[in-house]
Amino acid sequence: MEVESEGELLSFRILEVGRFKKQKATFNWHVLEVLPSVTFASALEALQSRSESIRSSEFRCFVSKEESSGARHEVPMTTRVVRCCERFGQFVTFEALSPELQTEKERSQVSAFDVLLSASAAQRAAAARGKLPAKKGSEAYQNQENFRGDWRLYNAVIDLLSAENVGFRNGCEQTAGKELVGVLADVLFEVLPRERRKRLEDRGLHFPVFFQPLTTSLYNDPAKHRHGCLPQLTRADLSRMVEKLLRVRGLPTLQSASWGNVSAAITALATCLDKYGKYLETTTQRVNRMHQQMEPARLPKTGESDAVVRKEGCVRELALVARYRALEEALAASEPYQKAFFVNDVAPADRRQRYRYAHEIQLPFAVEL
Repeated sequence: MEVESEGELLSFRILEVGRFKKQKATFNWHVLEVLPSVTFASALEALQSRSESIRSSEFRCFVSKEESSGARHEVPMTTRVVRCCERFGQFVTFEALSPELQTEKERSQVSAFDVLLSASAAQRAAAARGKLPAKKGSEAYQNQENFRGDWRLYNAVIDLLSAENVGFRNGCEQTAGKELVGVLADVLFEVLPRERRKRLEDRGLHFPVFFQPLTTSLYNDPAKHRHGCLPQLTRADLSRMVEKLLRVRGLPTLQSASWGNVSAAITALATCLDKYGKYLETTTQRVNRMHQQMEPARLPKTGESDAVVRKEGCVRELALVARYRALEEALAASEPYQKAFFVNDVAPADRRQRYRYAHEIQLPFAVEL
């Protein structure tokens, strides 16, 4: 700082304020000659040029009549030094926050503009993502143990879609959104039980990975069904499920890139169920052909069709032979799987003889039911 004869001698110091208001003198009392036109900001710049340990950028200025700073006055940094010190004292103290406290202060201070900007960004992101249908059941009912399993699965599907940051816009969550979540919940309610997923796995059909988080909970409890087990899925049931999945897969919203994972999972689930349905249809047709064919069935061990196990009958009376012939003609004229009650007409009345009779006329080969 340039020194002139008309300047006044004043004492300056710089204190660094840390945690719990602990003060550390980084620039203790120094006497400098100050010109009348110099402000406190200019004086601080001169002090900072003399010491490299002053790292703070935020200062407060105080003026007092004594070194102890008992009664001091805070003054603006733009005030002229000489005029202010003539009134309040000759000792000037600059207090600076420590770098750690200054960093915490900057982190805690959020301007109104930043708040509005972040809020608008969140609103834009939510609008771009869209909405999902509302969950079923009240919050109190959802936390109860007797909460319906199909409703729990419906809400779990919504959570699964929410984790993918997808949604419907322009109120479509009330139409297409409900249709999508409803179809997924209905199909998964039938497929998720362990015994049904095991049937798929045993036939080389893998359950989609996207829906694996839903397998950890029990939604469709077999114990709540009749006889404590789930009914068998038929080809018609699987066809209806596949038709529903392909219908929601074709929704316009699901064609966007953000829905790519969901669309791929729906397609994989539909393909898996369709293959299982075709397997059931093929197996049923093969068994029907086996039951209706006149050629002998193949032996389970050798697989040969010309080796047939024959059992000798004990029929000797002409009356019984005639009854056998009538039974054979009646069975030949009946439809496949039609129940026939002709056995009692030709079976002996004695219980032991009836057992022997029924045992001898049973099929001499294994069939698949």
